[in-house]
Amino acid sequence: MAPRPHPLPDALGSEFSRASAHAHGVGDHRLRRLDLERPFRGVRRRRGVGGRLGARSGGADEPHPAEIWRDRQRESARAYSTIMLEHQFFVGITAALVRRLPVPAPRELWRPWDRDATARLLDPSDPDHPVNRIEIGVFAPGRAPNRTRVRGVKIQPHLAKICEHDGLRMLDAASLWATLGPRLDLPDRVALGDAIIRIPRIGGNLGPPPRRAYATLDQLVAVAAVKGRIGRSKLLEALPLLREGMASAAESHLRLAIADAGLPEPELDYDVHTDGGMYLGTTEFVYPQFRLAVEYEGDHHRTETGQWNRDIDKQAAYRDAGWETIRVTAEKLYRRRPALIAEIRAALIRRGWRP
Repeated sequence: MAPRPHPLPDALGSEFSRASAHAHGVGDHRLRRLDLERPFRGVRRRRGVGGRLGARSGGADEPHPAEIWRDRQRESARAYSTIMLEHQFFVGITAALVRRLPVPAPRELWRPWDRDATARLLDPSDPDHPVNRIEIGVFAPGRAPNRTRVRGVKIQPHLAKICEHDGLRMLDAASLWATLGPRLDLPDRVALGDAIIRIPRIGGNLGPPPRRAYATLDQLVAVAAVKGRIGRSKLLEALPLLREGMASAAESHLRLAIADAGLPEPELDYDVHTDGGMYLGTTEFVYPQFRLAVEYEGDHHRTETGQWNRDIDKQAAYRDAGWETIRVTAEKLYRRRPALIAEIRAALIRRGWRP
């Protein structure tokens, strides 16, 4: 049995460059030990720190390959940052995922009938498969990086601004939307814009906003208008559809589906009160004049016991106050959308709306 590898200095952190290891007295022999991964040439990462792929259990609660891919992008960005040159910055899908903004996973990863096949696409033994690449940008006339697991992008300096987020250098949010948005179809382009201009808040205004918006709508309008902007027409198509009150891509998609069906636009992120002014809860889509609430319920509403119980209590309170609630799931939104729209339409008519 091989001897246990000598402990690494804590100062190196979870991922580190080969040069940094040498500076801390760690030689190449130690860097070749199997307890270290090599996400990029010149980078090491402590094995077991990154990724959920290695922990696949095969159970119902196993992360979807799309979620593993999102995690892998963030981990790879963090690892690459240890060797990133001063003139380089994260762009595109990688920059969006580091900010935890909504972008669709590659289509290859959405094969529910063959989870093993989708998982194999993420196997580190195929590091240069497109789904495993991160996106790194430089300003022209600089040379875009050309290395394994990297998609290099060259950007004209007047088309983008750089900022730092969570210690990583990347496009600022407005520039990100302007450069990534045209690559997405309209619903996902809108969802990305919604997430960027959103100001998170605590329901009932029971506390200060957790953070500011990543960018304002006016800033998105301004970046779309820059001369020479590639995909400008697609950005202009999306701008009138953006709204500040959306908390997820699915909510943005539901809002667009409601609009496409010719139904009235609901109030967004709305605080529901009793006639006496007591706060009952906050709902994503509300028609106050008809006392109709439409709630999108992500999977955590099903899997988290505390959230499930809070939902039951809230629905009972709404019902007692004379409200009707339509509960929407991903299944209803993406696979049974006509029936969902018919359900919302019927409820509106039943409660007094006239088409």
